Amino acid sequence: MAGSTNAQPERAAAGSGTAGWRDVAAKSRPPQAIGLVRERLISVTAVPVLFVVAAAGHGKTTLLGQIAARFDGQVAWYRADSSDRDRATLVAGLVRVISAAAGIEDLPADLPALAEVMAGLGERGAGPRWLLVVDDVHEVWGSLAERELARFIGQAPAGLRIVVAARRVPGIDLDDLKITRDVAVLEADDLRFRSWEVERLYRDIYHQPLPPEDAADLSRRTEGWIAGLVMFHLATTHHSPVQRRQSLAGLGRGSRLVRRYLVREVLGELPPALRHFLRRTSALGVLTAELCDALLDTTDAAEVLEALEQRLLFIHVDRSGERYRYHQVLADHLELELTDELGPRQAPFWYRRAARVLLHAGEVRAAFRAFARAEDWAAAERLLQTSGEQIVTDGGPATDLLPAELSRHDPWLRLAEARRLRGRGRLQAAVEAYREAAEIAEDPDLVDVCRAEARATSLWLPGAVPPPQDPFGMLRAATMRHPWQHLEALGARRDVTSMLAAGVVAGLCGDAERAESLLQTACEHPEATDATVATATCARAGLRWLSRTVPVSESDLEDVVQACELSTPWLARIARALLAACRGELASLSLLRISADADQDRWGAGLVALVQAVADGHRQAYQDACTALAVVDAPVVELWARSLAAAAHPPGEAGVDLVREARSLGVRDVPQIAARWRGGVAESPASAAGHQVVITDEPLLTLRLFGGFAVAVRGEPVDLGGVRPRARAAMHLLALNAGRWVHRDVLADAIWPDAGGEAALRSLQVALSSLRTEIAKISGGSPVVPARRGENYGLVVPGPIHSDVIGFEAALTAAREARGRADAPAERQALQRAGQLYVGDLLPEAGPAEWVLAERDRLRLAAADAACALAVLQGGAGELEGAIEQVRRCLRLDPYRDAAWRLLARLHDRAGDPAAAQAAVLQRRRVMAELGIPLSGRGPVTQ
Repeated sequence: MAGSTNAQPERAAAGSGTAGWRDVAAKSRPPQAIGLVRERLISVTAVPVLFVVAAAGHGKTTLLGQIAARFDGQVAWYRADSSDRDRATLVAGLVRVISAAAGIEDLPADLPALAEVMAGLGERGAGPRWLLVVDDVHEVWGSLAERELARFIGQAPAGLRIVVAARRVPGIDLDDLKITRDVAVLEADDLRFRSWEVERLYRDIYHQPLPPEDAADLSRRTEGWIAGLVMFHLATTHHSPVQRRQSLAGLGRGSRLVRRYLVREVLGELPPALRHFLRRTSALGVLTAELCDALLDTTDAAEVLEALEQRLLFIHVDRSGERYRYHQVLADHLELELTDELGPRQAPFWYRRAARVLLHAGEVRAAFRAFARAEDWAAAERLLQTSGEQIVTDGGPATDLLPAELSRHDPWLRLAEARRLRGRGRLQAAVEAYREAAEIAEDPDLVDVCRAEARATSLWLPGAVPPPQDPFGMLRAATMRHPWQHLEALGARRDVTSMLAAGVVAGLCGDAERAESLLQTACEHPEATDATVATATCARAGLRWLSRTVPVSESDLEDVVQACELSTPWLARIARALLAACRGELASLSLLRISADADQDRWGAGLVALVQAVADGHRQAYQDACTALAVVDAPVVELWARSLAAAAHPPGEAGVDLVREARSLGVRDVPQIAARWRGGVAESPASAAGHQVVITDEPLLTLRLFGGFAVAVRGEPVDLGGVRPRARAAMHLLALNAGRWVHRDVLADAIWPDAGGEAALRSLQVALSSLRTEIAKISGGSPVVPARRGENYGLVVPGPIHSDVIGFEAALTAAREARGRADAPAERQALQRAGQLYVGDLLPEAGPAEWVLAERDRLRLAAADAACALAVLQGGAGELEGAIEQVRRCLRLDPYRDAAWRLLARLHDRAGDPAAAQAAVLQRRRVMAELGIPLSGRGPVTQ
């Protein structure tokens, strides 16, 4: 019931109605599916007040359930219905569920008074943490009850988190609310599934993997609408892959399930006049008040569009606030309704009317689509002749609506097809389409455009002869041989294209630092286009992933996929491959390789195969990658593949040939760089005998606990910034005990001292699971840390662990052993090592947590002892300046050490600085006086 801890939506009490498990669960999307999206939103959902505002079918209720399930305290769930428009009914319902959650009877039946009571409980420390979930708030939109709810949210105590969900923008003044509360708003765009999430949904949840291009197409056609994805799955559950693709192609013609859902959940409650407006204006494609009024002969379209936006009725508005469009699923449905209403004979006349209105407003591409919908091919062809460049440049015409004859014989449509093929990576077919477009074009300027783009595309075909001065020509030449020469030539130029090309060439040379700088400069260049930024971002992410120099930003790769999956699918494919590699999703890499082969995208197939080989690590995968890259005629890129393979699987005598080939191509260091990046072995350039030289022996796990926590896996830093604070605390405690097992009760009691036994253990399990996920992203799925053995957890891995705390303790042990055998040089070396490792307090992020305080003080005093002992050794050797610095270090760590003050005075005296010696004596007196300790008659201690 409402108020039970971590209440799920299906267990939560409804509002004043009788809705129970069925009603609430019926609204929910699969919890596993929404979980794919949820991880993007965790940092947002943790705010004190969260509004989730989206149209039907976006998974709002399920997301609320996920938030409730992760909440540590008590959860109250209230689902509003139309009877709650009465203020007293809503107040009574909210008081009831909050009372049950807080476990307190007779709470005031008045929301402001209730807020005061809860605030008082929080101040006395007796109150638990609460979460109030209020679903379906659109049911009370514009009522006094909604106003009362807004007032309560503004006055709610800090101990109460509130999550509100609605199908339309609430009447609550959010700007005013943000003055007093920390408020976040999640909208439909935040909840929609991106194409890579659609792929994961079908692979991991539905177990019916979609090829990446189909996932992208389904995401585009549904705009990531969760209900649409679920219904497409239900409609195609028993389909073969071919049948599913056919269903996907026909999705725009209307799915029976989708149409029923839209009519029932979205359009059913609208007045007839508003539904008429939606149907008739769907012919426009792009909506403004002026266009709608011109089409309908009305004057109130601005008010209608604003009302639709308020209702969140599957309508999108651009940043100007003046141009709208319908969600793709709704637009498809409305156009079917329009044809049903007007009939197949009258509908073309309406589309022609829409086309003329659009043309008058200068909306050429939308007008072309309307003529195509009307099947007025003569008008469409005339528009191509007068405005073909604008139609094609804006993203390509609606070729799926055009007859094949027109597509084959119009030069602009052939140009659009050539660009589409180039974007998919089908270079040979694209060059042929460019040639056909140039042959049938009558406009000399269009002929020049076709030939220029054909030349730029043919650069990347086997056997190409790159032009020497063109930046991309120089990049292509660098893939063949002597990239350093081309890098120097490109580096002297300052235009954005040259900077982008230079960044990629620097990567081919193995200069990761220079490549990073050049690619960043290209992104920030004032003339950088979206395509430039996407290409540079993808190249930079690939180099980071390969070289392990800087953590890869998955969000950057997601942005590349989103920006390129329609215009440049080949680049989106590479970005998706890197995403899959970062996440350890080897099955996705296989699907991407298959889709590249099916598209005849030779470069994409080769690069995806290389990413797959590095992520997989198997010898056969590397062989496949080398074979795929051999096809594109890029010896330098192929050399990289073979060098990475050699790093993973030492080639023995064959390594000598690899080094010789690298020299002949002008990249002699590539085998060594590849080995260093992958942590393997390589042939020494100076070796003539072919023996192997170990390039690096990185520890599996590196931990820094002094002066601030940091962790790295195989040298790759792990960013735990996105992990919840208590999960990080668990990692800190395990790191302090690295290499040892810690019982779960010890962890739970230390990190969750106020929680009950079972609750603390559940929280511990969730925290450690999130840590494994973050670390697995960096380590490619291995090692799995924190590890588990029975009821124990630990940072225990099959390989070396480097920890500054472990090293510090080992150095102190070595110093004691050296002192015992009177080996002063060894003792001194060990003490210096200890001093180098201790750079600050143990785990300062943990603050005053009880589990760290004693250990922090022990290690600080041990560091002070080491510094004082080193000062004595240096003083005895006559190194007075170094000894003074060490004793000062000791006193910074432990200012109340009497012997150290006396030693400092003696050292200054020996160094011939009596003033400093006297200052040390005076400071010693002040410190002793603070402690109330009488000074002994002894002077400064002697050596």
